[in-house]
Amino acid sequence: MNHPLSPKPTPYHTYVTFVSGDTNKEHTDEAKLGSTITRLLRGPAAQMGIIKEVKIVEVATDCIVFLARDNQVVFPAQKTQNK
Repeated sequence: MNHPLSPKPTPYHTYVTFVSGDTNKEHTDEAKLGSTITRLLRGPAAQMGIIKEVKIVEVATDCIVFLARDNQVVFPAQKTQNK
């Protein structure tokens, strides 16, 4: 059990893999999930093509809740629009 004065653990970890093979792990709050995804899929690093994979994992369940490879969302499956 956590001490009452200890900081609340972040509910998500964001793992970024770059085309060079380097990796980065970020602690992500639920309120920042949308902006994190937008930044990593549309921001400067994405536009330069240096991000290979973005994976967001829910810490409590150790489940992947978001996965993108080569700037394409893999999970959750995206709805296709019929014309």
